[in-house]
Amino acid sequence: MATQAKVFAERAYHLAIVSLTRVEGVVVSPAPSDHGIDLLVTASPSAPGRIFGVEVKGATAGRLVNREGIVREDIAQRVRHYARDMAFPVGVMICEMPTDMAYFGWVLSPHPTHGSKAPQSLTLVSRIRVALATKRIMSRAIKDVNAWYDQVMKSRQLQPS
Repeated sequence: MATQAKVFAERAYHLAIVSLTRVEGVVVSPAPSDHGIDLLVTASPSAPGRIFGVEVKGATAGRLVNREGIVREDIAQRVRHYARDMAFPVGVMICEMPTDMAYFGWVLSPHPTHGSKAPQSLTLVSRIRVALATKRIMSRAIKDVNAWYDQVMKSRQLQPS
């Protein structure tokens, strides 16, 4: 018999998938191993290598996010620990079980820059801020990821061998 914690974790996982797939064309897959990242999100169906990771956290009682939308520091530290060595953007999805509300924010944030020598920079966020994972918020996240990958690909300027 499943424990209540396991049931809530599974429910948070599915709520995160629903929130992420509100944007047309997004494909969500389970991460291949349990290294802190729960989901891999393909941001563009025409470019399957454009992925970002998502760590899912579920809250049953007590809040993981304060009134200003900042993730509680003990949770933020754990998520940053897992994200810091990733080579692609990483977000966090906080799912509140009593309300079925999901919140999204960047942990390892993509920052496309214009004219920079390091366009593929990722920023490990010191204070993780989340917002309600509406279709608009998720669409903005997908746009940011695609813009970041556009610059990564442009900077690589691959040549045929």
